Amino acid sequence: MKSLHNKTPKPIRLSLPGGKTLFLGGLRQANVQESALEHPPIKKLIEAGTLEVVEGTGTKRGASGGGSLIGGAAGHGTRAKVQSGDR
Repeated sequence: MKSLHNKTPKPIRLSLPGGKTLFLGGLRQANVQESALEHPPIKKLIEAGTLEVVEGTGTKRGASGGGSLIGGAAGHGTRAKVQSGDR
């Protein structure tokens, strides 16, 4: 799978095949299907130098090593249960 890299600091809204839209933030990457690279609006931005095609580098979500989250989400401590209602 290939990745598109937005080389500008501004976000871009890309029209993809099948009527889908990709919102790509400034200086960010997104994985796309190789057939999407032949779509005329994307091809035009690649030729203009706004977008760059890079080999798929995977997602940043999987880069943490696959450790499990214990006690809730990472970086958030557990909270005591707060009673509400009539007492």
